[in-house]
Amino acid sequence: MTTSLKRLGAILVISIGLIASLLTFPAVVPWMIAGWLSVATVFMVRQGPG
Repeated sequence: MTTSLKRLGAILVISIGLIASLLTFPAVVPWMIAGWLSVATVFMVRQGPG
């Protein structure tokens, strides 16, 4: 049950981020790129090397 709630939360956060990226597309592209790179970096660091 906890795993499914974590997965649902992750899907919701990613969906909200994606929708925000698409809605604010022309004005804040550099900030959205920086945000997505930051999120990807955090995920990679948390999972460890390899």
